[in-house]
Parts: sequence; structure tokens; C-alpha cells
Amino acid sequence: RARIAPIMANASPTVEELLEGIQRLEERSGAARTKTLGRRLNVSLGTVTNNLSRLQRLGYVSRERYRGTRLTRQGREIAMSVLRRHRLLECLLADVLHVGWSRSHDAACKLEHCIDDEITIAIEDALAHPKICPHGNAIPSKSGRIPRQASTRLTELSSHDPGTVIRIVDEEEE
Repeated sequence: RARIAPIMANASPTVEELLEGIQRLEERSGAARTKTLGRRLNVSLGTVTNNLSRLQRLGYVSRERYRGTRLTRQGREIAMSVLRRHRLLECLLADVLHVGWSRSHDAACKLEHCIDDEITIAIEDALAHPKICPHGNAIPSKSGRIPRQASTRLTELSSHDPGTVIRIVDEEEE
């Protein structure tokens, strides 16, 4: 499959980055809000708005006023492919190359756009088909499905409830 072209001449953000960002926000809160997406991608609201209009024209997203942006089937397909490459690269970097899990996220963000399906499959095979990334997040299957992980957010537990941290949703260094 051909690589997706950047939306703007400066290549930031790319269609892949936008769709992955929307997917992550959708997973968390049901839809992506323009302001939140802008913060996540470190771009202005105007840039986000213009790019979302373009993604809508391309058929990758649907937008509903005051309700946010959601991926279409076609947009989700691309987003899940990017997320799969990202999480497999994190595994490769952290588990094989012993790069710290925080640093592996940043490197995977850059590398995920440079590898194709053939390399992705080779990485997955070499890693013996991992199910989760170093942060505990499920790796999408080739078909783009993410297995649900039964868990409770820390904010939903009382101070006396026992628990084990199984995943870090925000893969930020802090």
C-alpha cells in the first residue's frame, strides 16, 4: 500500500499522525475534540481545523458540531495500522534494543511512518507476536482489532482498594 502523503508541505502533522491522534482520543472519550487534538499534536487550532476539513473531504473522518470528530471505517483502518506499527516498534526498541520505555515511545512516533507492512510483519515475527507494548497497551491485530483489557482506572478506585497497574495510557515521559 502506498504511503499517505503529508497534509501540508512541512509534513507536520501527517494524515497518519492526525488519524492516530483521533483514534487515541476516540478510545479515551468517544470522540476527538479540536482543542485536545491540537494540544496532543502540538499544533494550532487553525491547523487542526484545516486538517480535519481535509480529512473529512478524503472520507477519513466524520465531524459533528459540538460532538467532535470520529474516524470512518477507512480512517480507522489507517489509524490502527499506524498504532500497530507504533506498538510493535516500541517492543522492538524496549525489549530487544533495551531503549527505555519512555524513549521508545518517542522513537516509535518517528519510525512508525517509515516502515511498511512487510517490515511490520517481520518485526512481529521476530518478537514472537507480542500482545502488549511496553506500556501495557494492546497491540492491534493485522485486521485492526484491539482486544479489550479488563481494567479500572486509578481515579475510579478508593485509597483502600487493591490494584495492580497494568497499562500506562498516556505514554509521555512525565
